[in-house]
Amino acid sequence: MSLKRRPPANNVRRVHTHGKGFWGTMVNQVSETIQIESGLEKNGALSLIRNRAVRRIISQPIRIPYVDENGKPHTYTPDFMVIFWDGHVEIHEFSAEFRRIRPDIRRREAAARVYCETQGWVYVVHTERNMPGPTEQVNIRDLSQYRPSAYFDERIANCIRTHLADGTRISLIELADQVSQRLGVSVPLVNNTVFHMLWSEQLCTDLSNLLIFLQGTPNPRALIWMESR
Repeated sequence: MSLKRRPPANNVRRVHTHGKGFWGTMVNQVSETIQIESGLEKNGALSLIRNRAVRRIISQPIRIPYVDENGKPHTYTPDFMVIFWDGHVEIHEFSAEFRRIRPDIRRREAAARVYCETQGWVYVVHTERNMPGPTEQVNIRDLSQYRPSAYFDERIANCIRTHLADGTRISLIELADQVSQRLGVSVPLVNNTVFHMLWSEQLCTDLSNLLIFLQGTPNPRALIWMESR
């Protein structure tokens, strides 16, 4: 996906591609454009957008100064600023583990930690070692397709909530069949609402188990429940 010459609002730079790997854009919690430079960043951004504790994420948010081993000045732009509903702020970087042994990467990470401390922020580095497992990442990517509110039906959602109010854990397929019969609506419409509610964490499931097969068929072993409050 190409970008215009200027970066999106609140971004200090445009991302670029070297012709390999993923890059592009998506929208955050408040419909602002955020930029992505890798598959790791995309998975991380989706997890942050899905996190109900996070109010808003901003990509390419700031330039942090640092110097190299020869004293030459440089600037480093981290991947995301993460603003939480409780007011605290974190700066998140997504990086391949092998890159972190490089002296320049270690130098800029050290500078970022110091800078964030002066601002009262927290600096967080994610690598493939501390990211969700592959199946969970696939599930989050699949659920992100159901993020738009067009997939949500309040009448179906209320029926699902009533059905699960007593703490019941039920297979995704069985839940969709029962709600479909009770309301006289199609199973695909029920699935749309279930997947939207799973994306927005209104419903719970074990994301370490695949939810949707390649053909778009729900996994009959996937269980759905509501978090007790």
